[in-house]
Amino acid sequence: MMQPPRSCAYWHTRAHSLARLPKAPALNRTSLALPEAGLMVASHRGQTCTELSKLLVGSRFSLVMAVSILQLSDPHLLANPLGWYRGVQPFVALKNGLERALLQIGRPPNLLLLTGDLCQDESWAGYALLRNLLVPLGIPIALLAGNHDHPQLLRACLGRVAHVAPALIPIGGWQLLLLDSHWPGEVDGWISKAQLHWAKKVLNNQYDDLLVAVHHPPEAQREGSLFLDRLVTFAKPKIVLMGHIHQHRRDTHAKTTLLGCPSSFLQFKPTQICPLGLPHQCGARFVELEADGTWQETLLRWPN
Repeated sequence: MMQPPRSCAYWHTRAHSLARLPKAPALNRTSLALPEAGLMVASHRGQTCTELSKLLVGSRFSLVMAVSILQLSDPHLLANPLGWYRGVQPFVALKNGLERALLQIGRPPNLLLLTGDLCQDESWAGYALLRNLLVPLGIPIALLAGNHDHPQLLRACLGRVAHVAPALIPIGGWQLLLLDSHWPGEVDGWISKAQLHWAKKVLNNQYDDLLVAVHHPPEAQREGSLFLDRLVTFAKPKIVLMGHIHQHRRDTHAKTTLLGCPSSFLQFKPTQICPLGLPHQCGARFVELEADGTWQETLLRWPN
């Protein structure tokens, strides 16, 4: 596997980290009960979520079937699971949102993607809460650091059980490129030329359809418009999934669709009309990727 340049502090690709995920128990029923997290995830044809997802995520074996990604964003967790921030209990909100999102989509996704601002107080305990909530689901996990994150603690706590940006993840007949836009000490993001050079190198001779996940949208990045121009020139992604803005948003750049995700925590003032007419509700996004390169996405909302 192509390795990122050694000069980049946190960079490490983990295309085979799924082998370390705990294996979910096989059940005769059509659901998988998870009392630790208080959630339930449906199984499929007698196989557990983990067994199915190992075939689709972290492998270059392309199956002629659709794969799916459930994106949540900006949970802003605290070390205290019952702690309050800006009038919300972030961990309670994330747990509730994850349960509601899984119920709405009706089946386990092939990948659970969280696009940054994972831990407001940047604590080990906050990342441990996230790990203990997500790992029992048995669904492969991909994580981005946002401006409200500590990338080293994030990787130390979750790097063995999740893909952590920057990384390139095969998922069915697609590739998911995770980019790290964390800029230490700054609210805005930055993707350096070195990281873009690494991305260009690992994508060399890759002909699968591509989507990209990054925390900061271009307007919230240093040299964001230049980054986007470079990205669409060498990578030609069909989709860019973003966090940071705490709202639904859909834009296009060249032939690339840019999708902003609502927060599981609280919403900012909308800049576009919510298709569901519920801009103040928490939400997520469900993306389905077909083997023929087509795709569709569904905006999810639920009461705060």
